[in-house]
Amino acid sequence: MVETALRYHSVLVEEKRIQVRKELPDRLIGSIHPGDFLQLVSNLVRNSAEALPVGGTLCLRLRASGTNARLTVADNGRGIPLHIQARLFEAFQSDKAEGGNGLGLWICKTIVDKHAGQIHWRSSTEGEGRGTAFSVLIPLGTPMHEIGQRSPGYAAS
Repeated sequence: MVETALRYHSVLVEEKRIQVRKELPDRLIGSIHPGDFLQLVSNLVRNSAEALPVGGTLCLRLRASGTNARLTVADNGRGIPLHIQARLFEAFQSDKAEGGNGLGLWICKTIVDKHAGQIHWRSSTEGEGRGTAFSVLIPLGTPMHEIGQRSPGYAAS
């Protein structure tokens, strides 16, 4: 599903010549709602890609962490402005001048809550450490659906 979410945004990634770095397991299976998980990853990837300059870097990592799946989506983009940070997961919060309805992270938080998980973030708008990282923990539970699988057909930039 991680690869699928990345493919959804391949045009934007290619247009901006974004370097994609992935650390994905060959296989990770957990008790998740597949459509919701795909939406979660897609929203995080899209936000990162939109925040990145041409030639920026997008990093995706999925791994088992104890009894959880840990998904990390990080970029070296512009960072999240301070005036947005306090209300980051509220509906209709956006700093995108070119559009955006401000629902993406609110939807992410709703999906994470539905899976009894956690979402954490860090962001900086200044210096060499500029960028944003989101880390999502979702309990693996009883295996039902494959949430991550390395796909040999999609090469990182």
